[in-house]
Amino acid sequence: MDRRNIFHNASLRLTFIYLIIIMMLSLVFSIGLYRVSSEELENSLRRPLPAQQRRLLGSELATLNELRQSELEDAQSRLQRQLIIINICILFGASALSYMLARHTLKPIEEAHESQSRFTADASHELRTPITAMRTETEVTLMNPKLSIKEAKTQLESNIEELDKLTSISEGLLQLAQLDSQELQKEPTAINDIIESAVDRTQKRI
Repeated sequence: MDRRNIFHNASLRLTFIYLIIIMMLSLVFSIGLYRVSSEELENSLRRPLPAQQRRLLGSELATLNELRQSELEDAQSRLQRQLIIINICILFGASALSYMLARHTLKPIEEAHESQSRFTADASHELRTPITAMRTETEVTLMNPKLSIKEAKTQLESNIEELDKLTSISEGLLQLAQLDSQELQKEPTAINDIIESAVDRTQKRI
């Protein structure tokens, strides 16, 4: 599977997990708020009227209680609708927020994976270069039917040089792998020597 598809699918899964957590917290808060509000409304409804008001209302007291009960049910219904609308808004907002959090969480991992891929490609190229040079030079030498001992010795010496380069590259890769536990030591490098060495290897292959 392509690397982008892997991290895209991982982002979606992590987004879904974040969204579930946010919505569970929102629902728990909404249920708690609804219960507390309903209890407050019911307590206000059950609170008895003063004796003087009850005497004044007389037969209308039952009608008043029914009206208060109806107002309580209407208030609870309005509260339910408001909480549902709020949770729907939270769902849409939390979806975008969850995706942003998922991308932010996976970004360092994706960057590390990309760096590892580049490092692997660069290391493969660096290792392949001296191997290709050594193989080409050896094949050209073996094709010579009049190969002398001196030419064979020269070729073996060239192979040893390429092997030394492979050893140096391998040691460098090992040091890079141990950078987490060791400090990187920087040294001045003569760029002219590197260029001359690369040109010399290319000319030999030609």
